[in-house]
Amino acid sequence: MVEEKRKSEDKRVWILVVEEEKSIRDLLLMALSKAGYKVTLASSGEEGLELFYKESYDLILADLTMSAMDGWTLAGLVKDKSPGTPFCLMTGWDVQDIEPKIKKSAVDFVLFKPFGLAELKKTIERMLMPDFKKG
Repeated sequence: MVEEKRKSEDKRVWILVVEEEKSIRDLLLMALSKAGYKVTLASSGEEGLELFYKESYDLILADLTMSAMDGWTLAGLVKDKSPGTPFCLMTGWDVQDIEPKIKKSAVDFVLFKPFGLAELKKTIERMLMPDFKKG
């Protein structure tokens, strides 16, 4: 777990990344940090939720399939506490398999794996816009 406190002079967008696979966490940390974002990593849904309850993040980026707490559950708990926090789910599932659940869920956007870093950055920028609509 990489835990930091927000400093008032730090105006960077702060993203909480929740992903069980270390290699993907490390890749996302490297790419998002290089793009200028402040990043905190969590290796499980439970750890991500604990970090979320302690700090105020600008965006949550979480994997769908995690052992004890999946991305759907994490999204619901995040939105219960902070409905305005953008929540992006990452998944390797086919869109047809999860599309019905997306519309009913607390998830704001789904990135389907594999995705490129340009697509990730564009998604984050779009989700942080004031007029962003779930989609």
